[in-house]
Amino acid sequence: MENRLSGASGWYPLRVSAGGMGRFRQALESSGIESYYRADAFCNICFARSTEHEIDAVISALGSGVTVHYLWDGVTFRPARIPARLMRDFMTVAESHDGSRVYLERVSTLLKDCQRVRVTSGEYSGIEGRLVRIRKTKRVMVALPGDIAVATGYIRPECMEEIL
Repeated sequence: MENRLSGASGWYPLRVSAGGMGRFRQALESSGIESYYRADAFCNICFARSTEHEIDAVISALGSGVTVHYLWDGVTFRPARIPARLMRDFMTVAESHDGSRVYLERVSTLLKDCQRVRVTSGEYSGIEGRLVRIRKTKRVMVALPGDIAVATGYIRPECMEEIL
């Protein structure tokens, strides 16, 4: 019996075997599935915007030459599904031309209690995340399921507001 969530469309993070990213992204594109990938950030993680069912069909069609696995949500024990707004914020920071952004593959559990903020002005206006200190500067970290995160460059305190 198919789970009711597998029909839900959203962004799904997927881990792709070494050397298989090109074939996998081409297969997604051929199926009309939007994807996002940053080789300079996470070399084996791709994000696909679709339903689990459609993504599973693409994975099956690839055959055994490319191994693709969902990143799992540790709470629901289902494939992690990223809300559109969170994914948009992540892509905005990842695509910024600010050379001081930082990609984090393992988000420390100590960062979980950091203050939630919204950037109110500047290049990152509208981004929501956690205020963190990296390399002695305050930044906003946008974290995704699977311990994937990107942090902005320095943001002045007057350009942020706390989210309660």
